[in-house]
Amino acid sequence: MSRITVIAALLLLGGCGDREPAPHLNAKRTDRVTADRCTAVGWVVLEDGSCEAPDVRTEEECRALGGESYHLALDDDPATCFLPTPDAGLPCTDGSQCAGFCEAPAETEPGTLVEGTCSARTQELCWTEVRDGLVHGTICF
Repeated sequence: MSRITVIAALLLLGGCGDREPAPHLNAKRTDRVTADRCTAVGWVVLEDGSCEAPDVRTEEECRALGGESYHLALDDDPATCFLPTPDAGLPCTDGSQCAGFCEAPAETEPGTLVEGTCSARTQELCWTEVRDGLVHGTICF
């Protein structure tokens, strides 16, 4: 079998089978907020008191939870749901402190030492991220 035939077969097989939906990007657990704040945005409260993003399978479920769905891939991948976060607006210096990401204040230069705020959604189309207290520039899909 030629190399071209093998590559073509792998490319074709890569698109086969059931694809898992991509429910959301960057969503994770948080233990910085109350259960009420978690349930207010549709997040699941766990036994330890922390909460995590719900398992969103459809664009309808995403919208029902106040999220927005976007098709970020160029192929037929499912839409990604950007969910509201329960810790939106809380101070942070790193995304590990947030259910979404730590967002820099508007118009802050990369390399600046800042305190950011936890994002309002699990992801944005463009955002300026704070990691380890430093602004790391704007990221866009």
